[in-house]
Amino acid sequence: MRKRALSLYAVSENSSSNRLRPPGFIRKVFRRKLKREIRSKRARMTELNRERRYSEALVLCRQICQSSFARPQDHFQRTKILHALGKGAVVKRYVDWLYTLFDRQQISRADLAFRLWKSWRPKSAMDVLGERQNWQTNATAERSALLSLVDLRRYIEARELNSDLKHVRQSSRLNKRINTALNALSAEGISAEAEEDIAFSVLRHWVKCQKEQPTQPYKAHAGRVLLYNHSLGIGGAERQVTHLIANLAQDPLVSSLHMLTKEQPKNVYKLPSGYSKLSNHQFDDMPVSLPDPWKDEPTLQSVASLSEAIGMRWLRAALGTLYELRPEVVHIRGGLHAELALAAVISGTPRVVVHFGSMTRGQQSSGSEIESLRERLSEYTIKLCAGFPQVVLAANSRAAANDWAQATGLPDTRFTTIYNAIEPKELGFEELSPPNPDSGQQLTVGGVFRFSPVKDPLLWVSVAKRVNTAIPGTRFLMVGDGPLRKDIEKAIASAGLTDQFVLPGLVSEGLFDYLRQMDLFLMTTCTESLPNAVIEAQLAGLPVVAPDVGGINEAIADHDTARLTMRSADALAQAVIDGLQNEDWRASVHARSPGLILNKFSRAAQLNAVKTAYGWC
Repeated sequence: MRKRALSLYAVSENSSSNRLRPPGFIRKVFRRKLKREIRSKRARMTELNRERRYSEALVLCRQICQSSFARPQDHFQRTKILHALGKGAVVKRYVDWLYTLFDRQQISRADLAFRLWKSWRPKSAMDVLGERQNWQTNATAERSALLSLVDLRRYIEARELNSDLKHVRQSSRLNKRINTALNALSAEGISAEAEEDIAFSVLRHWVKCQKEQPTQPYKAHAGRVLLYNHSLGIGGAERQVTHLIANLAQDPLVSSLHMLTKEQPKNVYKLPSGYSKLSNHQFDDMPVSLPDPWKDEPTLQSVASLSEAIGMRWLRAALGTLYELRPEVVHIRGGLHAELALAAVISGTPRVVVHFGSMTRGQQSSGSEIESLRERLSEYTIKLCAGFPQVVLAANSRAAANDWAQATGLPDTRFTTIYNAIEPKELGFEELSPPNPDSGQQLTVGGVFRFSPVKDPLLWVSVAKRVNTAIPGTRFLMVGDGPLRKDIEKAIASAGLTDQFVLPGLVSEGLFDYLRQMDLFLMTTCTESLPNAVIEAQLAGLPVVAPDVGGINEAIADHDTARLTMRSADALAQAVIDGLQNEDWRASVHARSPGLILNKFSRAAQLNAVKTAYGWC
């Protein structure tokens, strides 16, 4: 293809002289054109990632990685997209294959290290390289070591290597990052060990300075609440945020409510309308530089110079946002828990509520070393912030609270519980208890969830296959969408159940219309904090079959409205079969669970718990 392109550039038939252009000129023209195309693809890939259109982004990323203009970060980005698509298992199989090739001496130690770095495993890359003398055997080894050390934030070793490169030219970008970090450490008098992630030393220094010499706080507006969530994209946690917004916007103690999000997906929940005290903000629109009154504050100067180097690039924007909006309460519902909590502590926010809506990220991540770095950084930051009396730690289930307590090394009693709330009308429930399905109709097992690895939809299909064997003709309704949809469709076809499955896709309105088609609700998730889907199913009068993991047992109406069992295809299938064959039990659940659920997860109860966390009652 390239030769053909060169030949097309080589002869200009429209030229009056029809002369052959110089080969050097032709190559330059071709390379400039190709480079512009790659730059354009990178920009488009970034846009697709922001819109969560990961499949399309992956196609572009692969094209970029195959070009001669590919950068190491392009390969790194490909791994990131694969994880976003729920393909962490693919990356893991690739890594296992790499070790097999290395054991067979089919790839070198340096090649293995570089490929491990590209697969989000910088620590493993350094372990493979071993002693320092192995880092400088060739260009690939040097590049692997330097990139890995920077990702691990071991900047002292990175500077030593960067100043003594023998096979690779110094990277101005990496050189600037390393020197900026270490110069700031030196200026602040922060000591760090050579093989240490400097982030922890920096965080301890900031917290110590804030306790000994607090930053001059901004003047907060009484009753103003800043509520942050990563996005309002379609999902259970995001739906809970919209309920909370409606609750707070109606409360007289709230003088103004500011909703802040970082991402704006294509499909989002609409904010409640008709509330003059409600404002919506995007992180990208907020100031990223320190306000003038804070530019002379020592701690904030250190934050400005070191936040990106320690993996907290949004910390400065968080500080600028707090100074701009001046809330009395910062309520962090999901996303940048660590950055916003630390910014609120440093800026002197009167009340900070760190509210977890899921189990710890370690229970949901792919297990890559890059994600583990982020998780440890977040957990350590939360632990340090917990040392300030204005910080309240909360979770939406006791199971999640205990999980976060264990991860942060804090006592369970440091965490309070703020349960989710349910609102039948907003969900399209026309009446509290839906009509019973006709007993003569085809039995239907349903579920509502995101098609992602943590929800384990392929296990759902395996359960369905066993149920259909016992009760032929059972109908299966899976409401939702996500990165594993194609895998689900293949599994359904392989099981011979295509005609019995209905996959309507993503549903943001009219959920009740789907729930009322079901006779039993099935969940196969790996972990949950407090699943909204279970609460909503019970509100619709549906018996639930689910694995006994996380906080699922806190989401059910009572012990007799659900069957919680082991998370295996056989155990779940048997519970579903028993439920479908027990019409009396299903009728009893239908009659009892809606009232119990509405009482247990009322908006009034949630609002009271939230205002208690705010210190208002």
